[in-house]
Amino acid sequence: MKTGYIFPTIISADAHEGELLDVQNMVSTSRDYAKIAVYGRQRSPEILFDFGIKTTGYLFLDIKGSSHDSLYIEYGPRQDAMFFSRKIKVTTTKNSLWIDASHLALRYMRLTLLSDAPLPSQSWIEIRKIGVKFSAYPFHYRGQFHASDELLNKIWTMGAYTNQLCVQKADATVAYKQELPETHKSFLKSWSSPYSQYIIMDGPRRDMEAWIGDVRPEALTLYSAFGEYSVAKSTLSFFADLQETSGKLPASNASRQDFKEYNLWWIVSLWECYLYSGDMNFLEHMYLPFRNCLDWILLDLDERGLMFNDRTWMWTIARQGYTAATQCILAHAFQCAANIERAMGNPSFADQLVGKAAKTCRAINDHFWDEERGVYLDEATFISEKAPVFLDTNVLAIVFGIADENRSRCALDYIREHMWTPFGSTTLDIYLQNIKVPLDCHHYDGFPVSRDTFDDEIEGIIYPHNRQIWPFMTAYEVEARFKTGDIDGAFELIRNCWGNMVLQEPGTFWEMVEADTGKFPLKGFVAHSKTDVLNSASHGWSGWITHIMSVYVLGVRPLAPGFSRVSVKPNPGALSFVNGRIPTPKGPIIITIKQSLAGVAVDITAPGGIRLECDVTHLNKLNNTVVLNGKEIAQEALITP
Repeated sequence: MKTGYIFPTIISADAHEGELLDVQNMVSTSRDYAKIAVYGRQRSPEILFDFGIKTTGYLFLDIKGSSHDSLYIEYGPRQDAMFFSRKIKVTTTKNSLWIDASHLALRYMRLTLLSDAPLPSQSWIEIRKIGVKFSAYPFHYRGQFHASDELLNKIWTMGAYTNQLCVQKADATVAYKQELPETHKSFLKSWSSPYSQYIIMDGPRRDMEAWIGDVRPEALTLYSAFGEYSVAKSTLSFFADLQETSGKLPASNASRQDFKEYNLWWIVSLWECYLYSGDMNFLEHMYLPFRNCLDWILLDLDERGLMFNDRTWMWTIARQGYTAATQCILAHAFQCAANIERAMGNPSFADQLVGKAAKTCRAINDHFWDEERGVYLDEATFISEKAPVFLDTNVLAIVFGIADENRSRCALDYIREHMWTPFGSTTLDIYLQNIKVPLDCHHYDGFPVSRDTFDDEIEGIIYPHNRQIWPFMTAYEVEARFKTGDIDGAFELIRNCWGNMVLQEPGTFWEMVEADTGKFPLKGFVAHSKTDVLNSASHGWSGWITHIMSVYVLGVRPLAPGFSRVSVKPNPGALSFVNGRIPTPKGPIIITIKQSLAGVAVDITAPGGIRLECDVTHLNKLNNTVVLNGKEIAQEALITP
């Protein structure tokens, strides 16, 4: 992918009532210049640029000379979503390179010239070059995925690139910048890390800040696509630096919002960072904030081993209480915490945490499973005609091993029947309408809506999560289907959801997809909001399908820290060919799978210091031969080269 100074192409150029000369010069490698001029209040020339794919950075101009007036730019991720604009005063001297200080995330940009003179006069500018100086981390693509289905190749690469755009310098955040308290702003400016000055943000435009719930899937993608660990370490340590005395962490690093559930994801992410990197020094450095966070969580449990939650990632829908989805994450967080304690030499406490995880799992199965519908039900803080089924509750129960084989099959069958669309699976099985929110529910206190008109506006408020498609959670369903052996269903869902976005602009994966149309939603998420609430066209957690494809299609995942022990269990489905490279701290693992009527051949190479535990017997579907590194494998064998 392009980094450094990025040049667009010109889609159209119209002089209108002004003058345009040699406009192609500003996007070429020549030293010649383009000239834009207009007199007084006449209609300015207009140039529409396309960067070819969504990008992020700072506008730059190589200026030969100007009348020191202003440029006006309109920009956005799509031509039908150029909702953002800026007026830029040109104050530079002639023959100078000017780089704007304000961050941009865009694919398309429209440029016009504005006169600042009080009386009619000619405004002009001569531009040798124009473009964007790339601001995301310049990763090397150490991971690789190449299969016989070109659509899957594009999906893997686009997911990696989407996540790359979300890794920005910590002080670049623009989240609610005008509304942040001065203490927050000064902390962002002064914060530093021994690991990296870059952190993982949710998106390069909105919110452009780190959210713990987003960090987990994005960090996993950085490990699989780039073999990069320092950015995840800096992000996790950023939240540790914001930890309250109680042990609680804020959900976001700039606006510092409260999502109790996100503390659980921080523990999960901490363990996975150690699992993939093998960096014991980092784990030791983070151990004290980890224990403080864990102690705060343990304090909040009820007698069933469940945790009361304030809100979930579905932030427009009130789910205050002992929500099942939160308990699924809690159970997994306990398992990850046990792994950390065992790594730190505390086996007795680790065993206690495993027991707490088991207790939470039992409570989930006892309290939330609905035998009649064959799904896990969840609590929601509203009154509706029929209780909805939440996608997250069911897929997380499967992925984290809470649901047994029968319940997993029942839940996935229900999801396919009631939540699948041609473009992915929806957040809910029904469209919520005519709902009422209790007066004692304070979830919506910060929303820009009057309590007097609240009941009339609630349907619009919950629009983003009301039976819509969020690829972030759809990816968990893909993982659930791979884990339960529904390989064909997993591939179908990947092609439906991410394949749909690949075929549309802007070349990155979106935060949300309109369920009815499969289109990018142009409607703002929150009516009457004074901040940017447009759907993000490049959201990192929507691109973590890249990681899932590496872990489940290529089938490579670490079993011990630093990839000292690795599971290899590929799931190529109906692909005739798939080749991949998985970066590790010790070097790349390379795997190639070829399938034909004659049989399956799997070849794996790995650097020294890695013990491979290979299971390929499941590829023997038609009693054909399975060959691993040139050796035919018996059907019942589990091979460790």
